[in-house]
Amino acid sequence: MKKKIIIIVVVFALVAGAITGGVFGYQKYQSSKLVADVTNVSNLNWGYGGDSMESYGTVTNDMSQDIQLSTTQSVQEVFVEEGQTVAIGDPLLQYDMTTIDLSIEMKKLDIQTIVNNTNVANVELDKLKKTTPIPTTPVVTTPPAVPQAPAEPVIEEKTGEAYNYISATAVAYQGDGSSANPFHFLCTQDAYVYGEYMNYLKSNSFTAVFDIRNGNVVTGDLVTSRMVNGAMIAAEYETGSKWYVADGSEVKEEVTIPEDNTQEEVVPQDGYTAEELAKAIADKEKELVGLDLQKRTAELALTKLENQSADGMVYATINGVVKTVGDPNNLPNDGSPFLSVTGSDGLFVKGSISELTLDKVKPGQVVTATSWNTGMSFNATITEINDYPDDSNNYGGSGNQNVSYYGYTAYIEDSTGLSNGEGVGLTINVDADASAMSSIYIEKAYVRQEDGKSYVYKADENDRLVKQYVETGKTVYGQAIEIKGGITDADYIAFPYGKTAKEGVKVNKGSDTVTY
Repeated sequence: MKKKIIIIVVVFALVAGAITGGVFGYQKYQSSKLVADVTNVSNLNWGYGGDSMESYGTVTNDMSQDIQLSTTQSVQEVFVEEGQTVAIGDPLLQYDMTTIDLSIEMKKLDIQTIVNNTNVANVELDKLKKTTPIPTTPVVTTPPAVPQAPAEPVIEEKTGEAYNYISATAVAYQGDGSSANPFHFLCTQDAYVYGEYMNYLKSNSFTAVFDIRNGNVVTGDLVTSRMVNGAMIAAEYETGSKWYVADGSEVKEEVTIPEDNTQEEVVPQDGYTAEELAKAIADKEKELVGLDLQKRTAELALTKLENQSADGMVYATINGVVKTVGDPNNLPNDGSPFLSVTGSDGLFVKGSISELTLDKVKPGQVVTATSWNTGMSFNATITEINDYPDDSNNYGGSGNQNVSYYGYTAYIEDSTGLSNGEGVGLTINVDADASAMSSIYIEKAYVRQEDGKSYVYKADENDRLVKQYVETGKTVYGQAIEIKGGITDADYIAFPYGKTAKEGVKVNKGSDTVTY
């Protein structure tokens, strides 16, 4: 009897082992059929801190310098007249310093508004990332009871000198409501604006600035500030609605729900499905990228304004003849330039620089231009850098396509051997220390974390994926992360998500296309 029991147990063990082995064998067989696309790290590298930037352009003698004025600028004095010949460095006009200082303050407010919007977007992104998606099928629940709004508490209009809310009776401590001299209201941290007042700004195209200062006094240090341009408000607000001055979000009234409804019914749940949540996160991250670009563009414009604030002078950046000069008392409002200089001699060329090196390249820096026809090299001096990114994407240069490029104009003083319309390659040296030049910056999406450690999926010498831990550094513009160790530019890595993102999977090096 004991022998029979032993035989049965052994047979059962053998059968169980065979089943288990079959399951693992099938799983191994399925994994062996997977192939992961990998990309060379050098193609993923943002190249932050590189030692040079390359692009190309066409030499031209048809160059002009156009000076356009914003609505907040005015001219104090013009030093040239139509038909006058000017050289690089000659004074053309001088701005009214009062308007320059006002433009600087307005630009600082713009930057602060962008910072506030970025902070709000980061909070919303963090909330989305912590959100649990709802099921795609409806659930059985009790029908919601009718909300009952509590009696609105009595709130004093002011705390100290600061308004708790802005209504039709509020009086600005400064300004006349114009874009050049907006209303300024001192507000508490939790202050809000009634929709009725927002409609007032809209209907009159007034501009208002809501300041929050320490101590709720006008002389206190500025905590934050938000500007509302009535001319930019598209739709009417509900008269009784309330909007926080700190971030522009709507004030939500608290409601009470009676607990006397017990009947159950099938109703859809509020929230995001997994697919909707992924899209909401992607949209919010895209919004943050746009805000970051807005901030850096505004900061560049602020730097230029601050440079002008020294004396308000504008100088010629090309040798040429003054083509048009406007009337300081009757500024153009059709977008045409106030003053224009047309080049008369010498040759010019346009190139581009990456936004990652924008703070290291200044007017006056020398660019090397190499003729495609003769191979001869020429020195060109940068005379102007554009305020905004170029839509044509770096004039066809070989830089990273994931970042923006800014066009620049360079003057070739000694152009012997060059002709109008000739193509040239352009190289501009960018100062950087050795460590920055050798660093690797890749999209954060390629790096995952496990127990506080960062890793990537790398192709090994057998063309199989392995988990490779890496040492990370700083993050650039919220998108790329520095890799200090663990991989080199010669390695190949895979996108670390999806069914092929696992150790032992075969790799395909046939394409260097970046995959997300």
